Amino acid sequence: MNNNENIMKVSGLATWLVIFVMDALMLHQYQLLRVGLYLAYLLCFLLTSIPSMGVMRSPSYAYALVAQLFVALALYVLDPNSVIPILFVIWVSLLPETMPTRRWLLVWLLLNGFLIGYDFIDGANTSSVVTIFVFMAFQLFAAGSSQIRIAARQNKEQLEQTHLALIATQSLLTEQSQGQARLSIARDLHDSIGHKLTVLSLNIEHAIHRTPEDTIAFHRSLKESVNETLEELRQIVREVREIKSSSLNDVLNALTKALPEGVQVHYPENLEVNSVVVRDQLAFCIQEGISNALRHGRATSIAVFCESTSPLVLQMIDNGNGGHHGEEGSGIKGMKERLKPFGGQVTLSPAPHDKGTQLTLSVPNTVD
Repeated sequence: MNNNENIMKVSGLATWLVIFVMDALMLHQYQLLRVGLYLAYLLCFLLTSIPSMGVMRSPSYAYALVAQLFVALALYVLDPNSVIPILFVIWVSLLPETMPTRRWLLVWLLLNGFLIGYDFIDGANTSSVVTIFVFMAFQLFAAGSSQIRIAARQNKEQLEQTHLALIATQSLLTEQSQGQARLSIARDLHDSIGHKLTVLSLNIEHAIHRTPEDTIAFHRSLKESVNETLEELRQIVREVREIKSSSLNDVLNALTKALPEGVQVHYPENLEVNSVVVRDQLAFCIQEGISNALRHGRATSIAVFCESTSPLVLQMIDNGNGGHHGEEGSGIKGMKERLKPFGGQVTLSPAPHDKGTQLTLSVPNTVD
């Protein structure tokens, strides 16, 4: 929970407390039912002010939000004094978290239409109608402020995700650049030194048949030495041609350094992948998995495990709230599309003991 969310929650609690005290002073006494309704409103507010997208999309959140409205309406019907409408200001400020702009504006109009209609039926005077319109403006201001805050939070999350993707891409491009450099060295070794040694070997072969008998043993020994050198050169060329930097650790190191303060990622020292192409796709999947854990689950710790090497099975377990269980968004679909050409699979499930989320990436580790 960031500072803005904390400020919002504390402000709501302080406002509730002020309304509760002022209501008591205005009535000079408290009925048990009224106290119970205020406490119910407080409970609903605590449930609905948790800044987690996973909780906000759950049925329990929707029930708490509706219950909060009905509690406020019940208090308003019991005694519509001048402080009760502030409860509706708090409630309307929560709507942008759960629905698009047009929908919460419609809900806002329906709510205040009901309040105006009830006041007229109850014999409202001009002063009370003006009060309703004033509080309508307060509600609109509170909801608009919440929407701006939500947009800022989403932009920040999107920027963090883009930054992680950029870091992963830069790390992979650096490794690919190093691989191209090694291939260039391999071609130079093969085309120049390799060619010269081959010619030398042929010349020595020719000299063996033309030199006196007493030097044949020397020439043969020299030929064997040159051939051994040539074989060693070929072995070096083969090793240089193989892009050995097929480890995911460089990418994970770069991603870890780019994470927000307080977020930790734990992973094995050596996560080797036989195929460079598969490694690159896994790197992007891991980056997306970290982004999802931060954005949807509000995780602060992510652990990467290598359960198997053949096939390669990687598990990412976070300590978030599990807000993206069972949801196949664009991120998960993108991972599946990346690994599908290699026979890979992506699985999203609750973490052990149902604390957090477990993302499993599996792919045959034999792709060339």
